[in-house]
Amino acid sequence: MFIFLLDEVKKSPLAFMTIGIAFLSFFFVAFPQIDLIVSGWFYDGQPDFWARQNNFLRRVRYLGITASRLIIILLVLFMFLRLIFNTFKKILPIQKVMFLLVSCAIGPGLIVNVLLKSNWGRARPIQTDIFGGVWPYSDVWVIVDHCETNCSFVSGEGAVSIWMLGVAFLVPLIWRKAALVFLLAFAVLMSGNRIAFGGHYLSDILLSWAIVGWTMLLCRHWMRSNKIAWTKHDYLENCFDNAGNRLCSIFGKTIRR
Repeated sequence: MFIFLLDEVKKSPLAFMTIGIAFLSFFFVAFPQIDLIVSGWFYDGQPDFWARQNNFLRRVRYLGITASRLIIILLVLFMFLRLIFNTFKKILPIQKVMFLLVSCAIGPGLIVNVLLKSNWGRARPIQTDIFGGVWPYSDVWVIVDHCETNCSFVSGEGAVSIWMLGVAFLVPLIWRKAALVFLLAFAVLMSGNRIAFGGHYLSDILLSWAIVGWTMLLCRHWMRSNKIAWTKHDYLENCFDNAGNRLCSIFGKTIRR
C-alpha cells in the first residue's frame, strides 16, 4: 500500500498535494477540537500562553524571520551579481533562483499574506474567548470579521518556513539530504512556536505548509513544461547574459568574465 502511494506521488505530485489540501481542510472542519486541544497544551489560564515568556522560543522566532529575509535578499543579490559578473553563471543556474523567488512571491506572499491572512478574519488563539480573548473560534476556510488584518488563517511564518526547504536544492547533491533534514527541523521548530505562542492553530500551520507546497510544485511544473518562454533555462541564461552585456556597455565596464 505504501509503495503504491509513493508511486502515485511520483507520477503526479501536484495532484497529490491538491488532495492533501482538501483532506486537511475536511479533517479540521470535521474535527475542530483538534485545534483547540493542541493550542490548549500551551495555555496556562492566566490568561496567557506560557511559551510567550520563553526567551529561547522568542529567539527562535526572531531567527526564523531574520533567516527568511536574509535568504530572499541573498537570492535577489545573486541575480544582480549575475548581471555584472559572468562567473556567477557557474555557481547557480538562474532558473533555480527564479523558481525560489517566484514561488515565494506567489505562495507565502500573494496567496498566504495578501489573499488569506488579510481577508479571512480568523482570530488568533490568544484573541479567542476560549483562551482569554474576546472573539469566538472560527473554522478553517470560514470568512468572518473577527480580525481586521494580519489574521490567523493561515500562518505566514509557517508558509515561509516550509518554502525555505527549497534552498536545499541550491546546495551540492552530496549535502542535499542533510540540508533538507536541517531545514525541515527548523521549519517544524519555527512553525511550532507560533502554536506555542498562541499565534496560530495547528490547522493554520499545516494548511500553510500544504498551500506553499502546492504553489512550489505548480511553479516547478511550469518551469519544467517549457511552455512559457521566460521559464526556460537557456532563455533565462541568455536574457541575463544580454542584459549584463548591455549594462556593462552603458557604464563602460569590462568586468564580465
